[in-house]
Amino acid sequence: MNFKPSRTVIFASSVVFTLLFSAFVTLPNADAAFVSKGSITIGEGDGAPNHFAVDESANRLYVSDPQGTEESISIIDTTTNTEIGQIALPERPFGLAIDTTNNLLFATLPMTFGGGQLEDLAIIDLDDNNSITLVELPGAGGNVSDVDESNNKVFIPDWNSNTVYVIDTADNNSVSTISVNAAVGVAVNESLDRVYVSQELGVEDDDLVVINAATNAIVTTIDIPGEAGPHVIVVNETTGNVYVFDSNNDEVHVFNGNTNTFTTTIDVSADDVYPAGIGVNETTNQIFVSTDDNTAGWKINVIVIDGTNNTITETATADDSGNPSAGNVAVIESTSTVYVGDSQSGGKIFFAS
Repeated sequence: MNFKPSRTVIFASSVVFTLLFSAFVTLPNADAAFVSKGSITIGEGDGAPNHFAVDESANRLYVSDPQGTEESISIIDTTTNTEIGQIALPERPFGLAIDTTNNLLFATLPMTFGGGQLEDLAIIDLDDNNSITLVELPGAGGNVSDVDESNNKVFIPDWNSNTVYVIDTADNNSVSTISVNAAVGVAVNESLDRVYVSQELGVEDDDLVVINAATNAIVTTIDIPGEAGPHVIVVNETTGNVYVFDSNNDEVHVFNGNTNTFTTTIDVSADDVYPAGIGVNETTNQIFVSTDDNTAGWKINVIVIDGTNNTITETATADDSGNPSAGNVAVIESTSTVYVGDSQSGGKIFFAS
């Protein structure tokens, strides 16, 4: 396990994330080299772009910046890689998710920045002049979410209250709960009608909890190897594989969602290398892990993993200017572009392909 020197961080419940919008990389196909293409400055350029939501059909990338001065979501045109507007909110947003079927954008709003106190879910109607509906939540430590468009639900794990909140957008935004100890990460596979929630108990009995998306019933739990600290989950709906990023041990745990079994662990650790975020391209069956690399001065690298055999095929630099710090990952599959957050660059997102 690597312990990264103290740098800019964003606190989310008990979990510490170093997340910022930093760089983009385009990968024309699975065999192409990963090459940095540039950066995008968000808002006033004074924050740390953090979470993403992708709308492939509209060529839009939505970005939250909890450390900036603006209480808004930035809108990126992914064809030009420029910021084209903002959506004003009553608080600075954390996690983002999108329902492209109903054209709804969801943003978790904390009560206080840095405290991890979840107060509201903002539902933004992109068809109605970005009108906003606020859904009050009991409040504790949630800040990420994912959407099940088939069942019209939003799932929000809450570490502090051992709960997953479920917002039913087809039922007047009613709120129900699922009991999951130390719930941290969440991802939905609509093809299998499943929701995956990672735990962070801080001991050797962390699980990946599998939930029936239609009934909200827990189907099974799968042991996560080692003394895990899973933060982020991504799903490849084409293969059914589930990837749990374990930042404590610098590993990616792979699970077969079709059989609810553990497959393997991919080691993404190295001396002076600190993994930060993860994303997946279902079309090319590639997984991308962003890292801080200080082997020769700080830079943001992206590790490329082949999902067919779970092996690392490439490590490429997304940004090596200044003193960057890697964060979350977003993938535009139609253009094979990877975006990486940067919590040290002053409100920038770097992109590569």
